Amino acid sequence: MTDTVFRTQQESAKEPQIIGKEQDSQSIVEEQVPYLDYELEHGHPYTVDYFKLGDNWEVFDKELRTIDAYINGKIYEGSLANNVETIQKEIKRMEKMNNLKDEPRTVVKIDTLVSYVKFLMEADNIKHTLHKYGRTN
Repeated sequence: MTDTVFRTQQESAKEPQIIGKEQDSQSIVEEQVPYLDYELEHGHPYTVDYFKLGDNWEVFDKELRTIDAYINGKIYEGSLANNVETIQKEIKRMEKMNNLKDEPRTVVKIDTLVSYVKFLMEADNIKHTLHKYGRTN
């Protein structure tokens, strides 16, 4: 039993912490709000900032609510993630599908996207109805 070796406690060298350095890195980090909470945090929907409407966004309230309703539905069904970056990519994808990438007029972009979103919502509703009641041939 004298051949048994026990571990001895070893102290590791600790790095000194610089207080000023930690404060700088924490002040730079900004937490991003989830898309569904964006309106509560900022007082207007995300689409207002995306289309850069500023204070006159109430003129497009009905149109923006239609786009937001579609996006919210996709988030709730799990097709889209609940973050602003994903929604921004989705709106850009819809703009590309409708050939609006180089369109400078915001009014044209919004009206075209609203028509496209209404079409997508109607198509989703038809798919849901067919699934619900079964397909007939």
